[in-house]
Amino acid sequence: VAFMEHKNIIRNTKSGQGVGPHLAALRQSLPPDNPLKRFLVPFGCPSVYLTGVDLMEGVECGGGNVYAQDQLAVTYLGKTDRVRIILNGKGIFAISL
Repeated sequence: VAFMEHKNIIRNTKSGQGVGPHLAALRQSLPPDNPLKRFLVPFGCPSVYLTGVDLMEGVECGGGNVYAQDQLAVTYLGKTDRVRIILNGKGIFAISL
């Protein structure tokens, strides 16, 4: 069940219908004639995502998914003695990395 839910979240994010902490969810819920909608267009597929994992015993690394044409995904994992930051880039961000 968790795997299927994860696949649904990926599918919704790719189509711009994700309901996460970003403003794409608000943009999708507005009617087409709402004047605020045009200001939220850049957030339809945000170029930077911040994701994270709570402190977990034994976790050494992780990864993130990059869907947009030009996107940077920042994943961070915390342990008691260190923090790991993982950058995944696509498009212009991949060239910079």
